[in-house]
Amino acid sequence: MVDTIKLVHRFENELSDQQYEQCRFPFELNRKVNEDGEIKAEYFDLVPVVSPLTGAEYKVQAIPANSNVRGRVGGYEVQINVPACLIGRNHLLVNGVPCAAEGVLELLKYYAAERGCSALGLSQFKPENVRLKSVTGTFLFEFPSPEDALNRHQELRDYADGVLNHVSGAPQRQNAKRQATYIFGTDNCFTLYIKQREFNVSAYIKAPNAPNAFATFPSPEIKQELVELGQRVVRVEVMVHEKWLRENQLDRPDAWRGNPTAYEKLFQLARDTLRLDEGLRVRAPTDAIIAKLPASSQTLLRAHLAGQNVREHELVLDCVGGSKAVLNAQSKKFSAFKRQILEATAVDISIPWPIQSTKLSPHLKDWFVFPGEFVPPDSLEHHVFSRVSVPPVIESLKAKTAELLERQEMPSCRGGICNAVVTSDDDDFAGGGDLSGDELF
Repeated sequence: MVDTIKLVHRFENELSDQQYEQCRFPFELNRKVNEDGEIKAEYFDLVPVVSPLTGAEYKVQAIPANSNVRGRVGGYEVQINVPACLIGRNHLLVNGVPCAAEGVLELLKYYAAERGCSALGLSQFKPENVRLKSVTGTFLFEFPSPEDALNRHQELRDYADGVLNHVSGAPQRQNAKRQATYIFGTDNCFTLYIKQREFNVSAYIKAPNAPNAFATFPSPEIKQELVELGQRVVRVEVMVHEKWLRENQLDRPDAWRGNPTAYEKLFQLARDTLRLDEGLRVRAPTDAIIAKLPASSQTLLRAHLAGQNVREHELVLDCVGGSKAVLNAQSKKFSAFKRQILEATAVDISIPWPIQSTKLSPHLKDWFVFPGEFVPPDSLEHHVFSRVSVPPVIESLKAKTAELLERQEMPSCRGGICNAVVTSDDDDFAGGGDLSGDELF
């Protein structure tokens, strides 16, 4: 599963005016008028919606049709935490974008039917018309104890800070949240954030009593088992945006089906950002290694190891020309030295040596590797987002939508809008269903 997802569904064909009216697509339109009552702007509002399965909230927004008819719905965009809305909790989960997208589409159809959308309207919702706008993959690293998990989490935090926040020549940010990486929380309970242009990375350990966190549990025993296991797991979430999805041909849910390479590519973004495959050293190179460099690079490296800012070294500053030309020449000269020294010694002269030698744990590269598909314990596979739990939930949701359509035909319904309120007492779902977990994932 993915933790959160944003997707858009556009209707395939332009409907005739009569067909469109018969569909009864729901929407909330916000209009801005001037002092004379003339419409100056209008847009579809983002609507908070409650999952009929768990009570968790997600958001739906109608999107305009490609027509000249103002206020006409051409599809919907959904922002949702899928495990919370389908299962009721996200302490542990199995990555599966296709099943997440299918579950979201069924929730969208229920939302539409509950607000009066007809059977004709619901027939316009088709899986092949779904496009992903953002995906958050979740990768779980389990350790023997909460203390071990915290130590590894702190190791990850320090490494990220070392390689991303201390690069000489990079712009210095006074606001922590504008740095390449920052944390929110305390030393013993925090979330690590890494911000990049086309993706974001976060890492945390699930706190047992996190404020404002949504979760429901079928029993105290299941809650205890999930919470205890969650405290031994470092969660790494990688969120990619629409541009990355399109460029990697992963903006269609089916592109992820039976494709573990897609998830590995997602995780590799985090590993590449941390430069773990470069083998950056934490011990000073020996004289024999340094001696393999040209004399000028040896001089610069020894100055760097001694704590100097070698961007200001005379070997870098020894350039002539106008001010802008000088700066460009110095930058190119520094880059050439950096590349040569890095390849020969695994020392990055743009990172202060006291930072590289103390913050970059040599062990991170060994455990921070693609973990593959998470396999939940047998006792929990019905209670987390998994191949076992998802199919019956989707079948239950389809049945609820069908019941809404039947009620639209009741005499108490007028204009296709049913005045009955449909509620569910279902807390959890397990077993049964016609869908195969392997087909969904």
